[in-house]
Amino acid sequence: MKTLKTLTLICLLFSLKASAQDAEKAMNDALTKICSCVKDGNATCIGTYFGTSVSLDLLGSENMYGKEQAIQELKDFSSKYKVKHFATPHKGGQQVKYVVGTLSTMGGESFRVSVFVKQNEASAQVQRIIIEKE
Repeated sequence: MKTLKTLTLICLLFSLKASAQDAEKAMNDALTKICSCVKDGNATCIGTYFGTSVSLDLLGSENMYGKEQAIQELKDFSSKYKVKHFATPHKGGQQVKYVVGTLSTMGGESFRVSVFVKQNEASAQVQRIIIEKE
């Protein structure tokens, strides 16, 4: 009986570890795809990783937006500042993963872009995006 309890506990621990690894992989995969969306200037693609609301700080104007409004705000930004290049030298985090990159535009402007992603029950979702002039 003691052996059965020990085996059950070991199985439970392995299951929890596997679940945590799956969540981390999902967040890393989401960040990779989001970075690709940013490189493409594709706000709709980024929006697929939004929950019902997301915090956006666009050039110092910070607000909590519903999903559709947040997508529109990013579309407006993308239409004004066409992406030339997006480099992501900084990545990390535990419960909340993040990426910080530099977005260069066709017009010569440069922006620091920070994206924060958190795993919820169903998927990895963007919690916050900050875009600021460099």
